Amino acid sequence: MYDLATALLLFHCDLPSAPNRMFTPQEWVNFLEGYKQSIQPTVEEQKTWSDLLLCAWMDEALWLLSHFPEGWADADESLYLLSLLTTNLDDFSLSS
Repeated sequence: MYDLATALLLFHCDLPSAPNRMFTPQEWVNFLEGYKQSIQPTVEEQKTWSDLLLCAWMDEALWLLSHFPEGWADADESLYLLSLLTTNLDDFSLSS
C-alpha cells in the first residue's frame, strides 16, 4: 500500500511527457480501477489508507519539496511541486 501511495504522489515526477501536476481525483479513480484489476486492498488497508498516504506524503513529498532546488527553478517542475504541496490528500480515497 505504501507503494500505491507513493505512486499517487510521485507518478508524474520526472517524466517529460507527464502533466506538470499530480493526478486529478478523476485520474486517480481511473488509475485505481486499473490497479484493482490485479490487487484488491484488504479491509485493514482501506481503514489505514489516509494515515498511510499522509505518512508517504511526509516521507516522500516533503523530502522532494525540500531537496529538489533545481525542480523549483524549472517552470514545469515547479508547477508539479506546487501541486504536490497544495493537493488535498482527502480527495484520493481507495474507493472508486
